[in-house]
Amino acid sequence: MLLVIVFYFVLREGASYLYQSKEEARVYNTGFYWLSKSDLSPKHQSDSFLFPYLLFKLNADLTPAQFARLCNDIQIAATLLLVFTFAFEFGWLAGAFIGLFVLLSPLILIQKVWIGFSDHLTYFFSASTLILLDRVPKNRLWFGALFVVLLLGAWNHFYQFSIIVCMLVLIQCISEKKIEVRTIGLVLGTLLFARILSLLLFSLKGIPFEDSRFSTIKNESFSKWIEINTTVPHLALFSFFFGNLVFFLERLYRKKLLILIPFGISLLVTFFTYDTTRVFVHLFYPSWIFLWLLIFRSDAESWRKNLKYYFVLILISLIILVSVPRFFIEAGAVNYLLP
Repeated sequence: MLLVIVFYFVLREGASYLYQSKEEARVYNTGFYWLSKSDLSPKHQSDSFLFPYLLFKLNADLTPAQFARLCNDIQIAATLLLVFTFAFEFGWLAGAFIGLFVLLSPLILIQKVWIGFSDHLTYFFSASTLILLDRVPKNRLWFGALFVVLLLGAWNHFYQFSIIVCMLVLIQCISEKKIEVRTIGLVLGTLLFARILSLLLFSLKGIPFEDSRFSTIKNESFSKWIEINTTVPHLALFSFFFGNLVFFLERLYRKKLLILIPFGISLLVTFFTYDTTRVFVHLFYPSWIFLWLLIFRSDAESWRKNLKYYFVLILISLIILVSVPRFFIEAGAVNYLLP
């Protein structure tokens, strides 16, 4: 518990220092803020309505500053959940490691700069899901909690969350070399159930169906997607990792190639989006964190043996991060956090 308290301040102050940004670099979703002031309407999207609708139902009449602070608190809570879980399962050094690994990742950069999007809760539900997926095979009582998290996550951002969860399940099956039929059935069944319920809710409110996600992909030419993704491919790739590139290379050097599966899937999905860095990191990092969890559980002896080595890589990651300008890629353009 002491580690969690310490990391609350590490994450809050560390992220504010590492990812300082000019006002022009920040992306505010003012639409979500105003949607939190009203009941469901045609302005809401059936695949991502939970965040503003929940605030409306809770009568949380927040100011813009309070809304931004809430978004930041959600991402801190998600990371603290990971820190607590890793520390509880594998010792405080494992908790400290995963906390620093996440802090130095572009996932936190995006969480700090893209404010008021469904991403904040998506990250929280993704962290909760990977923890529960690890526990379910050992104790079926966790099925109930997993059902609730999957349901809420699907209402928060159905398509993105579904891809994240399916990658987590795929990684678990490959890593453990067995197919958990009950878990897969629960995951797919809950995601489908959540989507049907959301469509039914919108229908009962008299809101016509509209799927802007697929419409955007369908209405854009393939050549346009190629143009977006080939403008600055080297910078886009670097923006997926920053200093944590050393950990990705370490996995490849050790021939731990399972990481290439979520990496490839995330790249493929990201290809058909404008928000390159933002989409990739939210898809990929839950799988990478889950891989760390599975590594610590299946090869604890190796983790302890290489403990100093991993923290040296953390230091190298930090040095790389503070040595280069922080940025993200959107629609082929490079957006620097500071001048």
